[in-house]
Amino acid sequence: MPTDAPRSTVLRLRRPVGRTLALALLFAVVAAAALEAVARIDGVRERLSPESVGSGQQQLDRKLVLLREAIADGGPVDALFLGSSQVHRAVDPALAAGPLRAASGRDLRLFNFGLNGISEVGQVPVAKILTKKFGPRLLVVGVSSYGMDDRRDIKFGEALEASPWFRYHAGRPDLDGFLLEHSCAMRQYQGYLFWASPDAEQLEIQERAVSGMGADGHGAFEPGRFRDVDDEAAAALADFRVSPSHVEALDRLFALRSPELAIVAVEMPVHPHVIERYGRGAADHAAALAAIGAVAARHGIPFWRFPGEPPVPADAWHDFVHLNRRGTALYSAWLGDRLGEALKSGEVELPGGR
Repeated sequence: MPTDAPRSTVLRLRRPVGRTLALALLFAVVAAAALEAVARIDGVRERLSPESVGSGQQQLDRKLVLLREAIADGGPVDALFLGSSQVHRAVDPALAAGPLRAASGRDLRLFNFGLNGISEVGQVPVAKILTKKFGPRLLVVGVSSYGMDDRRDIKFGEALEASPWFRYHAGRPDLDGFLLEHSCAMRQYQGYLFWASPDAEQLEIQERAVSGMGADGHGAFEPGRFRDVDDEAAAALADFRVSPSHVEALDRLFALRSPELAIVAVEMPVHPHVIERYGRGAADHAAALAAIGAVAARHGIPFWRFPGEPPVPADAWHDFVHLNRRGTALYSAWLGDRLGEALKSGEVELPGGR
């Protein structure tokens, strides 16, 4: 007897379909490998957007590339200089290396990883990644009274910690972070997305941050007209106070000291006009440096004060917290000599035998 009941249908994948899926997957893998190989060709890379790990900070991105290239070309870097734009502008590794060698008889490979806008809060995650990824034996941390103020921006660290690349380095599963760490093509694609941003003002800021940067991560200001404290900055300085969050972050940063990593803290100079405008003047300056010294002492870390005599010449300042190229030469020579003396005397002992 006829029936209108529908017949059950079973979908069966025949072997040709299975082979097609396997071939498609194989093709995708081969295409991705070919794309990655092309992306690593120097001539191609120069024509593409600069690499980015998605931190929103092109200066960080650029220094990661330069540091990786320096290690590929000449072997491990012994010491990293870490801090804000004060470090980026003031420490020339090439000028520090000579006095260091003369004082200690040792050649060390040095790299400047100072970053515009970063505070002690942001330095903690950056230092963790750099020391794990590149294995320096010495971390030289630049600090200043100005940098310990309560209103210093902490968004750099917050943005970094929210990025997939940071989550990957923090040990949390993240496919995008894995690809950004291991794939040059992915980093260049991320760079393309960044530079395609319609925010012209932000792009200009990022371009200035990387302009003039050398292969060792240093970027000096050329001598020119001095930019003194303006009214807005003066008003902020008048309410100066040492930030508890910065002290706590500095404590976590210095806690990275280990048998594999020596740490030294060095004072970055600020213009006398800054100290004069603190609410309590020299007392605030001294209190901030004392707070830094106390944290360093808890971790057995040297804290070297920059000598105030003779003072930094007037023509060596770019603005009230940054040195120009003349000041850079003065500061770098002092720091290289101080490091060399500390290595020779045993005040600082570098881990490892290289």
